[in-house]
Amino acid sequence: MIAPNVYSNLLSVALNSPSSSRSQINAVTEQEKSHADYFSIWDDWQKKSKEGAGEQRDVCVARMKDCLQRNTLELEINGLGLTELPPELPPNITLLNAMGNRVTTLPAVWPAGITRLDVSYNQLTVLSALPEKLRNLDACFNQINHLSALLPHKIIMLDLSNNNLDALPETLPPFLRTLYVNDNVIRDLPAHIPITLRRINASENRIVALKENYPPRLRILNLNGNLISTLPDNINSLPRHCSINLNNNPLTYTSCLRLESLVQQPSHRSAIIIFTSPYLPILMGQESLFAEVSEWLPEEGRRQVEPNWNAIELEENAHAFKIFLRRLGKTESVRKVSSFKHRVASWLGTLALDPDLRRMTFLIAKGATESCEDRVALAFNDMQKALIVNQVEGGKYDNRLSELILLGRKMFRLEQLEIIAQEKLVSLAKKSDVFIDEIDIYLAYQVKLRTSLQLTSFTDEMMSFDVANITCLELLSAYDRVIRAENNNFPLWFSQWSAWICAIQRIDKPSYERAVEHKYQALETITHEKLNEELKPLGLENDPDAVREQGKKIADDFISEIDMALTRKVLAASNALQWLNAKRD
Repeated sequence: MIAPNVYSNLLSVALNSPSSSRSQINAVTEQEKSHADYFSIWDDWQKKSKEGAGEQRDVCVARMKDCLQRNTLELEINGLGLTELPPELPPNITLLNAMGNRVTTLPAVWPAGITRLDVSYNQLTVLSALPEKLRNLDACFNQINHLSALLPHKIIMLDLSNNNLDALPETLPPFLRTLYVNDNVIRDLPAHIPITLRRINASENRIVALKENYPPRLRILNLNGNLISTLPDNINSLPRHCSINLNNNPLTYTSCLRLESLVQQPSHRSAIIIFTSPYLPILMGQESLFAEVSEWLPEEGRRQVEPNWNAIELEENAHAFKIFLRRLGKTESVRKVSSFKHRVASWLGTLALDPDLRRMTFLIAKGATESCEDRVALAFNDMQKALIVNQVEGGKYDNRLSELILLGRKMFRLEQLEIIAQEKLVSLAKKSDVFIDEIDIYLAYQVKLRTSLQLTSFTDEMMSFDVANITCLELLSAYDRVIRAENNNFPLWFSQWSAWICAIQRIDKPSYERAVEHKYQALETITHEKLNEELKPLGLENDPDAVREQGKKIADDFISEIDMALTRKVLAASNALQWLNAKRD
């Protein structure tokens, strides 16, 4: 209990001192409240709910009481139809999720430890009295038309998209890393942008100019759908690793010409700038698909393939592939790996002769030309995987089964790395102070483990591995995990790999057809008997959920046994079984 003289002194300070002192009083008095005090405040607040307003204040109060009693750090009161937040919240929380309500104002007093606040999808018009220690604020989809210059000093992620903002404060928080202000009516970005910023989405606003100076480590600047018509004089000195989206801006012909000329320069090492314009077909029409292809081919072989590539240019998504080749020519692999150009030339020769492979490759190119250089590099890896599957399914390795198994191992390793990368992304998403582009993560694992895992990734370098937040220890751990998974699971994976199944149908069609018939018989008879055998002792033979879950497991086990038996039989007949059973240390 606070002594009377201490309380009097604090009260005197509150009446004669700045707001910082008052916040100290709030902290002290909050600590003095008992659970019963909070319960009483919340019960009174619940009783004041307007009849017919559709609020679930009772649910909110129940969750707050539970949160306080269990001393949990997170409070979820989203989607309860609240028109206002409680006057006081549990003092122990660090995260408040109040999204999807009908709140119009924020409380004047916050728990001292709140670092993450989600008030998105409400009806706020201003942001006032935000928590002092706030690091993440999501206030998208409100009606905010004014933003105070006194945003919390420590904030690192700010989402104010889909509001009515017409301006931002001239000074943004100094540690800000991610800023979403898309779908507002903003006319300009602040003159001083924090050096810590990595990602800015200001698309669908009324911004009229691209600024001359941006933080050197800015990775993404989305200005799609604004009113930008001209470019700054120093356009070629924008941050090197940055992907700048200028799609759907009224760029002048001169501006488009400058951008197109810029990316054509062999020494171009500036930002990746994406743009659309009515003039773009004219600019792109200056170079045919064959012209882009010929940049990769030796001079003596160019003319003889020109008619074929001129015909290919009429195919769907060929235009996207033309842009893809141009951007592939600016990747780190071209600059640092002497054999890369020869690899691409060989691949282009294969593409020219295979319409199905071309169709798949052009479709991948369509998605790859919408973002940064690393996306182009990752897409090239995906194209190489598509090439392998196409060649295996086409019969190229029917008489070279040891090579086919090695290719399968590489595909398995890439799949395992994708799983690890996805887990890494989930882990990073939980850290409020980290933003990373998913392309960085996926490509970093593939590139940096290319040699040790003997991968088919042909992109030896990447633009942004230095910001991919993957340590050497994590790479070693990923390597060990892939090898363990391969030693334990690769034979079964290979037996069910779609490309291998296509090969089996050609190599030993009678055995394949018998295996398919065996599967049907197993599913119709053995599965039913096995189900009764396992579920009846548990009294679950009539439980639909148990039958469905256990039935799937039994069916999968039978199918796996049949697939493995077929694979071993076919490989043994060609003296290639040892390649399937081989294990790595």
